[in-house]
Amino acid sequence: RSDTLSLHDALPILDIDFTKTPGITAYKAISTSASGVKLEKVTSAPAKTPLIIEADAGTYELKEAETAVDAITNNLLLPANGEICGNGKTIYGLSNKAGYVGFYKVKEGVKIPTGKAYIILDNADIQAIDYMPFIGGATGIHSIGIKTESDNSFYDLQGCRVLHPRKGIYIHNGKKIIF
Repeated sequence: RSDTLSLHDALPILDIDFTKTPGITAYKAISTSASGVKLEKVTSAPAKTPLIIEADAGTYELKEAETAVDAITNNLLLPANGEICGNGKTIYGLSNKAGYVGFYKVKEGVKIPTGKAYIILDNADIQAIDYMPFIGGATGIHSIGIKTESDNSFYDLQGCRVLHPRKGIYIHNGKKIIF
């Protein structure tokens, strides 16, 4: 069996053996410092494990592992479920800003979209940093993305969904709307 992981999928649904898919390298985040987020290569992962995937643009078919895959330990990456909001201090989301891919501090009240990876920092010295690049691998990542479907929802300027918009400025289908 195999699993096709689209950019809109949060996590693969099968245990994956990355050695069977040429051109893809997977990493876990093992530590953070003032220099950035240190990554370490993994060759396989159980289903629903958040990872950083490095590959050239293209279509890849991820192959299911033939035997049971052990859980990945010492992985700081957490999967966003669309309900995690930033606090402006300790939550960093994976993002691409002006061509720099890494972890950026998530502003208070901003939700991390489903399918994005994030980390939580405990070290107060590091929390003063707004951007944390990758160190120890995956330095060739130039872009990331998630296929988005229009959900016809309204969002406030902090990125939080609004069920009943009132007078103000909102984002609707990627455009600014004034009520």
